[in-house]
Amino acid sequence: KNKPFFTNSITGNLAIITVSGGHGVLSSDIAAKYDLSLVDFTDAEKDEIRGVLCPTIQAIAGIGNPIDLTGSCADDDIVNVLKLLMLNDRVDIILLLILPYPPMLTMSLGSRIANIVRIHHKPTITYLPWVAKYEMIKEPLNESNIPVGNSIEEALLMAKAVCAKSN
Repeated sequence: KNKPFFTNSITGNLAIITVSGGHGVLSSDIAAKYDLSLVDFTDAEKDEIRGVLCPTIQAIAGIGNPIDLTGSCADDDIVNVLKLLMLNDRVDIILLLILPYPPMLTMSLGSRIANIVRIHHKPTITYLPWVAKYEMIKEPLNESNIPVGNSIEEALLMAKAVCAKSN
């Protein structure tokens, strides 16, 4: 089986990508509970993140950590930010809060995320609501051994387990 994780020791430096600010705040609080540290992005890193976003959301996205791409984002925004985080050595693990409610997200998002994780081998954990119609997003993630939590807390417990397993 292809196992894209555990190639390096992971200390728990976490980056969160979300399309919902409230879910991002909740995940930050739960991450602290499990001793996962949110990476504090530099101004240059924030500028780089903002630079890969479509013009529609550049001015409204929250570029802290969590990175809140808002309900106006599209697949490309998530994919482009994920690629940047994969290249950031200060980020050990990525939590993707995939709430497929924004109208511009497509069912191919899971495949696109899986392709990036396969290339970069950085631990990525996802949260996707347990709703049958989103199986098309979830299936390629599962096939690529990318953990999918049914709740934010479950996803963060998975992230904590990845960190513990790598050390």
